[in-house]
Amino acid sequence: MRKLFILLCLLMGMAQFNLFAENCDHYCWDCIDWCEGWNVHADWIYWTPRKCALDYSIDVDSSDEPKGKLHGVDPSYTSGFRVGVLKCLCDWDLGVHYTYLRTCDKDSVENAAGDMAGTLIGGDAKTVAVGDLRFAEGKYKVDLDVVDIEFGRGWQAWCDSWVRFFGGVKLAFIDQKLGGIYRDLDSESPEADFYKGCVDMNAYGLYVGTECLHDICSICNCGQLGIFGNISMGALVGCFDRKVRVDTLTDNIINIKENNSHCLVGNVNLSAGFSYSLPDCMCGNWMLCIGYEMHLWLNTIDFLTINQNNNENEFDPSRNTDAVGFDGLFVRASVCF
Repeated sequence: MRKLFILLCLLMGMAQFNLFAENCDHYCWDCIDWCEGWNVHADWIYWTPRKCALDYSIDVDSSDEPKGKLHGVDPSYTSGFRVGVLKCLCDWDLGVHYTYLRTCDKDSVENAAGDMAGTLIGGDAKTVAVGDLRFAEGKYKVDLDVVDIEFGRGWQAWCDSWVRFFGGVKLAFIDQKLGGIYRDLDSESPEADFYKGCVDMNAYGLYVGTECLHDICSICNCGQLGIFGNISMGALVGCFDRKVRVDTLTDNIINIKENNSHCLVGNVNLSAGFSYSLPDCMCGNWMLCIGYEMHLWLNTIDFLTINQNNNENEFDPSRNTDAVGFDGLFVRASVCF
């Protein structure tokens, strides 16, 4: 159902923030020409996810006490895209945009002496004992889909500056997966433990923001160089599904699910960069942009863990909240016709 909704939004056309209201002609409500006044654009994004607590193993000393380095997954930058379309209506504008990103990162460590311990599996669930662990691997994967349905209005604040206020509905789907592999490579019949945890967030809510564009100078009398900035904040209702599974080579030790856990989620977005506009070029007003942006999701539910109390038949599921963010470069091409 989620993928169907996103496909419908794509067919409608996807809109990114309309930073450039001066590129669109203004129309009266009673004489709107649906063949003109459109802004279409596409972004290449180069982001990395930001999240703490992605460790999977820790060094130990000869007495199997934690001592040394904590090993974790360090996410790298990955390419994605954002596409959109927007309709100018007098000083107002209405549009939709869609952001897509997929990341997958992993890290591993080997220790011939077995001076390691896993951090994702503990207690009776692990079969590879501390002191016998010679290979450990962690893997972190994120699937991001965000749809914004936005309504805004812009003003020319000064002769070379424009300001726009906007708001709308945000739909966000962020799926995170954390995995771990622990092996005893030296034993004649090698043992291995496998950890798989996932947190799927489906959220919907409202957001508001403001953005501005300032023209700096004209270049060769054919284009305008400018700078822009954007800030927005939102509040969403998040629905979380969590799963954790621990397997060995021969058996399944833990397999637990938690569905439809709800909480309020906060969202903060910042961006800034440079723009270069080319009016009346190839049957439209073109603009090229390059900038840096940050997106922070607050009060998200963390991965599920199960703690056993004093080795008795009492178990406590984790109820921790966390944050996940994304930041990086973007390059945009837009045309208004």
